[in-house]
Amino acid sequence: MNTKQFDALYNESVEMRIKLFKNILKNSSMNIVDSVGIEIGLFLKGIKLKQRIPGVDFARKIMNWAEEEGKTIYLLGGSYETVVNAERNIKSTFTKIKIVG
Repeated sequence: MNTKQFDALYNESVEMRIKLFKNILKNSSMNIVDSVGIEIGLFLKGIKLKQRIPGVDFARKIMNWAEEEGKTIYLLGGSYETVVNAERNIKSTFTKIKIVG
């Protein structure tokens, strides 16, 4: 079984935060980018999406799967208050989900 552990240090330097974020993205199982800007960028590069799945819809499916399979999720981004509110909202729907950060 492949398990990954993250140790993170906070640093005010933008460069350090970017490196940390890149490291998190490189070591996660799946990364989902939810932004119309990504769609525009792909369009400008001549890449057409076969299907558009809004991030919120995909997130619900992932959380449902995680809850059913006993998997964990990690909430990254936003202020502390935003993450706490997101966790509370998620757990009101997915009562057995394991949020590890």
